[in-house]
Amino acid sequence: MSWQDKYIPIVQQIVGQVFMVRSSFEVDTQKATDLVMLQADKMHIAVRLRKLNNYGCRYLHQFTIRAKTKNNNKTEIDKILEGNADKGFYGWVCEKNKRMEHFTIFDLDIFRQEINKETLNNKHLIMNPDGTGFYAFNYNEFPSNFIIQTSIGEINE
Repeated sequence: MSWQDKYIPIVQQIVGQVFMVRSSFEVDTQKATDLVMLQADKMHIAVRLRKLNNYGCRYLHQFTIRAKTKNNNKTEIDKILEGNADKGFYGWVCEKNKRMEHFTIFDLDIFRQEINKETLNNKHLIMNPDGTGFYAFNYNEFPSNFIIQTSIGEINE
């Protein structure tokens, strides 16, 4: 179990609020329906949480995706580019307060329209000391409809 697992219920609550809306008065009174899911099929959501510490606020305008493992296994970027996951949830948590401080939900279909293996060749792979690596993407690299919901406000940088 990773440190992120304890925050999954919070992610579920936020995602539910984004993709579930109150029904209209007519639907409520005629079909006994109070809530409506905005997407009828299964929705697969890739979740990435980072700890909001002294440097974290500098990176609220970006999200990262693992692109290298220690053992050269398939990575998150590989799986996403293969068509897995529909949406991305990128959250910043404060371990001290046990809270989700900031989050952004985005459309991975739009990500795949903009990013492919060729475009990644021009992107800098950031290496961690443990031998894993990732790509960092700024939200403003993508069309305006990429972001579905964010708690951050204006994401410009």
